[in-house]
Formats: sequence, structure tokens, C-alpha cells
Amino acid sequence: MIYTIFKQDLRLWCLTSTIYLFVAVFSLFSLGAMFLLSGFVSANRSDLTFAFFRWHPWIYALVIPFLAMQVWSEERRSSFFELWFTKPVSMMEIVLAKFSVAAVTILLALLATFPAVLVVVLYGSPDWGRIATGYLGSFLIGCCFVALSMGVSSLLKISIGSYIASVAFCSLLIVTGMAKVRDVVIESVPQLRVLADAFMQLSIRHQYDAFLYGSIAWSSVASLLLLTAFGLFVNATFFQSERFRERL
Repeated sequence: MIYTIFKQDLRLWCLTSTIYLFVAVFSLFSLGAMFLLSGFVSANRSDLTFAFFRWHPWIYALVIPFLAMQVWSEERRSSFFELWFTKPVSMMEIVLAKFSVAAVTILLALLATFPAVLVVVLYGSPDWGRIATGYLGSFLIGCCFVALSMGVSSLLKISIGSYIASVAFCSLLIVTGMAKVRDVVIESVPQLRVLADAFMQLSIRHQYDAFLYGSIAWSSVASLLLLTAFGLFVNATFFQSERFRERL
């Protein structure tokens, strides 16, 4: 059943240009940040770590909530819930199928950024291990943000409200990992040192650092997967409660 819903939604997204729009926007933002904001050309280095991959969480924070809105937007306008609530399928299966479509879209968007890799090859001999782990970490963070934004979108039925809340939530997960933010919090309220340190360790930025330096920290992988699972669980639980209310 998951595969059936996956195929149906993937076909719908292709017909409504959702995939093409997301891929175009993400690749444009990623390459634009690399060449216009990072000083990549003037640095003359064959390294994508800070010029390219470092921007991905911020770009995701802006564009992933839009993708998450699209996951349920058509269903809210149609009789999707009334139809699927009558079928022998769990809400988690539906959520996983829709999440899979979004994950495929993120993968396609990352593949569309191949010009960045071609450029560093022209500049010299890139570290392929860093490039591979950078893409892996970026993909995991994108999936994590999709799941969490889907959870927020399920709780807030107003599209613009869910978008703003998702952007704020994803941005918070990045900002809490910034040393300057931690220092400001500690200087302002010294009693929050332990809490600030804990948030910094749990932040998306901290989890991403290991990937950027060419290593796969399994603790970071586990943290990102747990956050993803949490977002999907919230999404499925909320709609499952709606399913029960429909049956009453």
C-alpha cells in the first residue's frame, strides 16, 4: 500500500510541477550562495565544505516547509481523508509514502547541484570523501526538516501559518548550534549554561559538522534519524486522531 500511494503522489507532483520547482529553487539558491556569497572564486580552493554545503541547512529551512505544505495541500482541498479513512491502511503507511516522495524530491535537488562538483574538479583535486559525506549529511538534514515540517503542517491547518512556524522551528535547530548564540545566552543568563550547551550538542549544525569534515559520526546519524522519526510520528498521530473522530 505504501508503494501504491508513493507512485500516485509522485505522479501528481510531476504533473503539478512541484518537483521541478523545488529542484530549480534549491539548486539556484545553493549555487548562488556558493558563487556569490562564499567568495568561492576568489578563494581559488577545490573545497565545497564552507562554500557550498555550509549553506544547505539554511536553504532547507526556507524551502523545505514549502515542500511539506505541498504534501498535504491537495488532500486538504479534496476528499482524500474521507477516502483513505475507509481503507484498510494505517495512517503511518500514508505518512511514510508521502515522506518518501518528498525525500526523492530532495535527492533530485541534490543531484541537480552537480555543477558545483564539476567546478571544484576544474579547480584541482577535490576530497571526494568530504563531498560524499557532505551530500549524505545534507540529504539526512533535508529529510529531517521535511518530517518535522510535516508534523508542524499537520498541527496548523492554515498554510501560511504552518510555513512560518516550520521556518522558525528549522531555523531554531540551526541557530542553537552557533557558538556566538551560545555565548550570548550564557553572558545574558549564566544559569542557562548547561541548557545552552545541551541545545548546542543537539542542534542540526552540530550534527552536520562531522559530515562536513569527511567523517560519518553514527551518533549524528542516529540523532537525525530520531528527529525524522519524531516528526513522522507526530504527523501520523495527529491524523490518526482525526481518523477516529471521523468514525465517531
